[in-house]
Amino acid sequence: MNTILNNNFDPHIFDQYTKAIIVGKGPTFEAITKPDENTLLMGVNHAIDFLINPDILLCQDVEFFSDYSRDTLAKLKYVATPAEPHVGLVKGANGKNFQQGTSHHTSHKRVVEFLLKGSFKGTYIPYVNLHRHDGSYKTGTMHWSSGCRAVQFVRAFMLNVKEIETYGIASGQKMSDSKKFTGHHANFANKSDSHAYNWGYRSSSRRTIEGVCASGNIKLIMN
Repeated sequence: MNTILNNNFDPHIFDQYTKAIIVGKGPTFEAITKPDENTLLMGVNHAIDFLINPDILLCQDVEFFSDYSRDTLAKLKYVATPAEPHVGLVKGANGKNFQQGTSHHTSHKRVVEFLLKGSFKGTYIPYVNLHRHDGSYKTGTMHWSSGCRAVQFVRAFMLNVKEIETYGIASGQKMSDSKKFTGHHANFANKSDSHAYNWGYRSSSRRTIEGVCASGNIKLIMN
């Protein structure tokens, strides 16, 4: 396993990709199969276990790594998390698990432990920020939504991607998770009735994604 710290990786490692398909847990989730070698298939959080031949997992929460299939982790080329991923799940007012925003500069080391146990042999990227190496693109405040982070990651580091297609991200009439995921994972939190998953959150996420793609003249298809 290779770990790249401080965004210190070759900016051309993703040059083969001209399109990215990003799949999240929302109501328009689809179990996508990687269509060709020039298309990057990214799974966000628990969506990764349902994709066929995905390239990369993007996740922000340490605990979720104990849920992922060993076979899934072993086949991935890349895993990306913040350099300080979230640690800890707490009970929300509705009695369901809710993400704790706590993070620490050493918390990515816990991700490394999970990856080694899962026989991951690819490249782990605990990114510090989502700024393009040549300075032509810099995120402002990184959106807290994992789906938005995924789009920002592609925008920052996939230099040749000209089209992004999403499933299960900032879509549907309300922010909710596909029923496929309910009860599937021990640490999975179905937050469809959480205060954060309302129309305003969905709209904010969608606006962020649209703005990120527009800034790079990237064609955006949101399913």
